[in-house]
Amino acid sequence: MNDMPARIIELPPYLAEKIAAGEVVNRPLSVVKELMENSFDAGASAIVAEIKNGGKSYIRVTDNGSGIAGDQLEIAFKRHATSKIASVSDLSNITTMGFRGEALTSIAAVSRLELITKPRAEKAGAMLCAEGGRIIEKKDIGASDGTTVIVRDLFYNTPARLKFMKPDRTESSLIIDMVSKLALAWPEVRIRLINNGNILFSTPGKGDVMANLLTVYGRDMAEGLLPLDEACEIDMRLQGLISQPDRSGTSRKRQMFFINGRVVDSKLLERSIAAAYKEMLFEGRYPAALLFLDLPPASIDVNIHPAKNEVRFENEAAVFDFVSGAARKILRTKGAIPVIKADGLIKSGAGAEEDEAAANGADTGSSPKFPAPAADLGAIRITDVNSPGAELRAGQISVKEFFSAKRKEEEGKETGDLIMEEEDSRESTGWSKRPFAIENICVTGAVFATFLTGVDEDSFYLIDQHAAHERVFYERLTKQHRSSEKLIQQLMTPFVIELPHAVKNDAAGLMDMVSAMGFSIEEFGPRSCVVKAIPAFIQISEARDFLDSVLGSLSGETSAENARMTERIIMDSCKKAVKAGDRLKPEEIENLLKELSRCDNPYSCPHGRPVFVRMRKHDIEKMFKRV
Repeated sequence: MNDMPARIIELPPYLAEKIAAGEVVNRPLSVVKELMENSFDAGASAIVAEIKNGGKSYIRVTDNGSGIAGDQLEIAFKRHATSKIASVSDLSNITTMGFRGEALTSIAAVSRLELITKPRAEKAGAMLCAEGGRIIEKKDIGASDGTTVIVRDLFYNTPARLKFMKPDRTESSLIIDMVSKLALAWPEVRIRLINNGNILFSTPGKGDVMANLLTVYGRDMAEGLLPLDEACEIDMRLQGLISQPDRSGTSRKRQMFFINGRVVDSKLLERSIAAAYKEMLFEGRYPAALLFLDLPPASIDVNIHPAKNEVRFENEAAVFDFVSGAARKILRTKGAIPVIKADGLIKSGAGAEEDEAAANGADTGSSPKFPAPAADLGAIRITDVNSPGAELRAGQISVKEFFSAKRKEEEGKETGDLIMEEEDSRESTGWSKRPFAIENICVTGAVFATFLTGVDEDSFYLIDQHAAHERVFYERLTKQHRSSEKLIQQLMTPFVIELPHAVKNDAAGLMDMVSAMGFSIEEFGPRSCVVKAIPAFIQISEARDFLDSVLGSLSGETSAENARMTERIIMDSCKKAVKAGDRLKPEEIENLLKELSRCDNPYSCPHGRPVFVRMRKHDIEKMFKRV
C-alpha cells in the first residue's frame, strides 16, 4: 500500500477542453441547439439546420445573421469568449440565448469543425477549420452574408462518449423535437430542417405561431386549441394556446413552454397548467399547452444549467398564480365547451368558434399571432439551400391565404377550422372574450331522465344533470368546509349510521371532518353514530348516501384530518348524491341551473366529466341540408 499522497498536476489544455466540452456538448442535440442559439443572437431571419446519421457524422447550421469579423475568428474559439456579456451585472439581465462563451470551443474540441462567415459590411468572408480543438487552417474566401458551421465526426476523439450515443433514429428524434420547438419560439425566423437529405419542414417566418404549428406539427396538434393573451401589472405577459379539456392526452408531450424566446422545461409551469385544469380532467389525462411567457430578464435566472434549458423564477408564487389564472379564465368561456359537429365529431376551441363566426358572417381571415422574441429583420433572397451560405425560401403560404383559396374553391365546405376571429368593430374582441351566461339558457325538456335540453340564441345544449348536481354539491360542501359559518338544518328525526371498527377507532377525527361540512354527528353505541343535523342545501337521502360514501373512503390508515385527503373524500363522495335517472321537476331544474351558474367551475363535474355539450344552430341546419 502506497501511503504517499497523489501528486496534483495541471491538466494539459487539450484534456481540460475535452472535459469541459462534456458539460456543454453531451450529444448531437447539444451541438444543434448551441449553434442555432448563436444564429438567433446574430439576428438571423433565416436558418437552415441539416443533420445526417442523427448528427453523429454531419451537422450543418447556416444563417443569414451578422457574421463574425475575420480578425475575431480565433478569439471566438477560446473558452469563455463572448460578445454577449462583459460584466457581472450583465448576468442578472441576460437578453440573449447564449452568454457562456463555451459553445464553439466545446464543439470544436470533440469534432472536425468548419466555419464559414461573412459580416454584411465586409466584401469577403473567411473560413476556419479546427480538429480536436486545434485550429488547422484559416483563409479568406467568397461567402454569403451570415455564418455556416459544419460539424463532422462528433466525438471521434472521445470514443467513450461516442460509445454511449443512442441509435441514429433516437438522436435524430431528439434534434427534430428541439428544432420544432424553436420554430414555435421564433416564428419571425424562417427555419428549415433537413434530415439525411430530406426536408422535414420549412416555416414561413412571418411571425405566425399557428402557421408554424400547422407546418411543423400538423392539423391534429393544431386543432381544438384555445388562444390566450394576458398581461399583468408586474410586467408579465402570457400568450399561447391551450387545449379544451375534452382534447387531453395521456402524457405531457404536447406541453411546451417558452420563456423570453427560450425553450425550457419547467415543473412550475406544468403545475400551473395542472391547477387551471383541476377537476376538469380525469386522473392521468394532460392538456396540450403552448405557453409563451415574457417577463423582465432580471426576474429569472437562466444560468442554473449548462444546457440553459431550465430557469429559476425570482417570484415563483406570482408566476404560478398568473399563469394558472390566465388559463383558468379561458377555460371558463363558451368556446371551451365541447361542440357536436354536423359530421358527428365532437370539436372544440379555435376550429369550432371559427365555424360559428363563419355561420354568422363574421370576418375570420386572420390567425393568432404572437410577437416574436426578435425584431423583424426583413426579407431574404432565394438561393440554393444546399450551398453553405444558403438562405431560405418562404416555403409555406399563410394560413389566411390557404383557407381563403379553399373557400373560393369549395363554397360551403368547412376549411377554416383553425382560423380565429379578427376583432370586430361591432363586437368587443375575439371569441375567447365572449362570456358564457348559463342564465341565458332556456330549458326545453329532458331526455332519458338524465340529460336536460336547452337553447340560447345560437346554440342547442345537452346538460348532464348528474354532473351538474355533483358540481354544485361539491362546491357547496368545500366552501362550507372552509367557511367559519355553517348553513345547517336540524333534523326532527335524527338517523343512525353504522361505522366500521377501523373508522370508529378514529371517531373524533371523523366527527371533526363532517362537522366542518355542516353535519352534527355524535357517538351512539359501540359502532354507531347519530346524525342530528345536515347541511342546509341537501336532502336527507343525499346526506345518507354521502356519509355512507365517506365511511367507505376511510380506513384505519386514513386520517380525516389531512386537508387534501378531506377534499378528495368530498370529491369521491359527491357522485353518490344524485344519480342519473332521477326525474327532476321544472322548479328543480331551474334551481339546479341557478346554483350551477354560481359555481366557480360550472363546466365539469369534480372528476372531469363535461356538464355541457353544445350544438350550434348552423350545424343543425347543415344536418337538415338547409345551408
